Amino acid sequence: MPVSELHRLIYLSRSTLAAETRAAELQAILNRSRKANHLAGITGILLSSRGYFCQVIEGMLQPLELLFETIQLDARHTDVTVLEFAAVQQRLFADWHMAHLNIDDQASRDEQVEMVLAQLHLAATGRSMVRVFADLITQREAFRH
Repeated sequence: MPVSELHRLIYLSRSTLAAETRAAELQAILNRSRKANHLAGITGILLSSRGYFCQVIEGMLQPLELLFETIQLDARHTDVTVLEFAAVQQRLFADWHMAHLNIDDQASRDEQVEMVLAQLHLAATGRSMVRVFADLITQREAFRH
C-alpha cells in the first residue's frame, strides 16, 4: 500500500449534547460509528472529557475525507479544529473501528487503549494525546469565560 493512501486525522470539538443525555447519546453514536467505520475501513479512537471530543480516525484518503465532512456537519458538536492530518505508513488503532475512552471516568479506562494512546504523540508537541487533549480543554474553557 503506498504511503500516501493511508491517512490519520486528529481533531478536537466541543459537544452540544445535553450533559444529562450525553452518555446515552454517545453510546448510540459509537454503536453506529463502529458499524459504518468497519464498512469504510476506518479505525480510530474517540476521547471524551468535560463536554469535549478528540478523535483520531485512520483510513484511506477518500473514505476518511467523506467521514470528516460528515463529522464537520454534525450538529452534535461544534468548534471542530483539526490538530493533525497526515499520510501515515501504518495504523495506530488497527484493532478498533472506534475505541472510546472517557478520560474523566476511571472505570471506563481500557488498559489496551491507554497503552496505544501512550504511543500516540502529535508531531508538533511530542506530548501524549491525552495530555494534549486535557490541555486544550483547559485552554478553551479559560477562553470561553
